[in-house]
Amino acid sequence: MRTLVQEYLLALNSQNDGLRIVEEFIKRMHGPTMICPFLRVLSNLISVCLAGIHHFFEDRKKFLLEDKENCRAYEEKTESQLICYTKILQTITCKNIVKNFVEDTRCEVHRTVLGIRKGKDGWFEMFCLNDILCNDDGETFSLMLSKLISCCCRRKRFLLSINKLLSSLMLLALRENQSSLDTLCAMLDLDAVENHDNKLQLISTLESTPSGLKMYAKACERQRALERLQQKGGPRELTLPSRSTDDDLAILLSSGPFGNLESLNLAFTNVTNACAEHLIKLPALKNLNLWSTRFGDAGLDLISEHLNQLEVLNLCETPVTDKGLTYLACKVMIFVFLCFPLCLFGYLDLKMLRKLNLNSTHLSLLAIKALKV
Repeated sequence: MRTLVQEYLLALNSQNDGLRIVEEFIKRMHGPTMICPFLRVLSNLISVCLAGIHHFFEDRKKFLLEDKENCRAYEEKTESQLICYTKILQTITCKNIVKNFVEDTRCEVHRTVLGIRKGKDGWFEMFCLNDILCNDDGETFSLMLSKLISCCCRRKRFLLSINKLLSSLMLLALRENQSSLDTLCAMLDLDAVENHDNKLQLISTLESTPSGLKMYAKACERQRALERLQQKGGPRELTLPSRSTDDDLAILLSSGPFGNLESLNLAFTNVTNACAEHLIKLPALKNLNLWSTRFGDAGLDLISEHLNQLEVLNLCETPVTDKGLTYLACKVMIFVFLCFPLCLFGYLDLKMLRKLNLNSTHLSLLAIKALKV
């Protein structure tokens, strides 16, 4: 496929006024006012060009060692190709493309600024302070961070993954950068700082600016409220009346300690994904019934990170889809109920989970067939 794209670009370049045609082609797809219709295509296009340039110099090195005359002939023959690839790289305006990604409301689009796999840096890392693409004092990086932390990445696993950027985040926070301040507070809220020394340095950073100090004070208050909630005591089982809402659950949980709560029945209530923010504060929870609620994929994503003691989860008649199941990610044996019980070797973060009711959810037929295998 890479060779095919390279040949297509070179074919465009071989036309009359070829460089202009190539430039116009790239601008139409990746210009300042365009949003690329396909995820990852920009990164792939850059990879194609870099691979072409690399191939040119590798072949040139071989000719140079064997025959300088052939080397010059090779350079003359391939010079236009090298210019073509270089022109493409010069035409692509990375910052504008990144901004287009970030401004897109779809999570699957703006998350493409992250690395495609673990250990692989994406635009997010490369625009970080002092990194390869940063020439704007972190402005583009802050734009990406603000979008991610306010949308789909205010999650412990994401915050842990960016501990490597902590020094840059703290420097930006000292400059009163709001997205960095928000991120540091989120790290404290979700206990997502890798070691104690870093945590102390993070706190000192927040206390060093007026806005940071205010945000840290609020974070401390949230932590005290969490400690009160998680104190030993209170009921072991709790059932909310039907039609109860997320706010009702929040008010109830703020009324006293629930450190002993092991079973929570929210069946036939009006709770949504928003209630996950409260559920994750119940560390002893083992049985959670969400039958016939509006609890969906986003909520499942959050509780899968935090409710490590959960053994029974009822998602019957909820809007959970195939995507929701992908958030459950560590190998264990569980019982899954669709229309009947069956055994599944799944990949779940909820290591203690033994029963999962998925009857009448929004799973695709393909997912259901996979569960039956």
